[in-house]
Amino acid sequence: MFPDLKSAVKLLQAFAEVEPPPCVEPSADVVALYERICDADPNSDSFLEEDTNEGWGHWQYTAGGLNVKRAVSSWNAVGSIDVACQLIAVGLKTCKVARHICFHRLGTMDGPGLMSDVFFEILVSQLWEMWKEVVPEKKSGENGSTDPQTGASNAGATDSDGSSLRKRLQSLLKDEVKQWTSEHNIIVASTNKQRSKDDYISAILRDNNPRPTAEDINAIQLKVHFRLKLKNCLFLLISFALEKRKEVSQKEVIEGHEDKLAEL
Repeated sequence: MFPDLKSAVKLLQAFAEVEPPPCVEPSADVVALYERICDADPNSDSFLEEDTNEGWGHWQYTAGGLNVKRAVSSWNAVGSIDVACQLIAVGLKTCKVARHICFHRLGTMDGPGLMSDVFFEILVSQLWEMWKEVVPEKKSGENGSTDPQTGASNAGATDSDGSSLRKRLQSLLKDEVKQWTSEHNIIVASTNKQRSKDDYISAILRDNNPRPTAEDINAIQLKVHFRLKLKNCLFLLISFALEKRKEVSQKEVIEGHEDKLAEL
């Protein structure tokens, strides 16, 4: 048996495709579940037989009546994409530990049905369900007036001389500023040399071009943070797949996910 990694990869892709919802603190139940899964010691002699070997993960996911569906009862309970990625990561860690336990104690990497795999799939499925409930739909004029041709917000235009906005734009990477000009059809002056970040910023601040609001810039910065988390989580999935499928080379696995890595 092998956990369904495809669903986990698709979930990470879904996280990357939209603006992240507002972050809140995870619920006490989510924190407790995470810590219990993360801190479980496979060398402890306190586990019942049903909770170790092929059953590794059973106690972590069910003890005291605190299970995945009770803890991950809403996206608000999860709190953020960051926490969701951490849950996926510790779930994968539990699957890996279960295989090592079975190998050292039973002489096989796979039992007839590893509980860690079952619970990992339940975790991913529950995160999916909660995510679907909160994926935001972009609404016209949500952050101010909307350009009828580009759909861009003009709420950032209140900074008349652009000095404050220029400072905030300077905190972004060149590619992020460039992407804003591209997405909002802003013409950047031609130059004989490679365009600099300042060239793109000046184009944004010129005339009545759509200007990003403070919320837009915060969202861009958050997206960079989450992309790093998602990329790390995806590489963990790839690493786990490699451990299980020795006949597949790392190059082949990464090539199979090039489009996903590029999106992140």
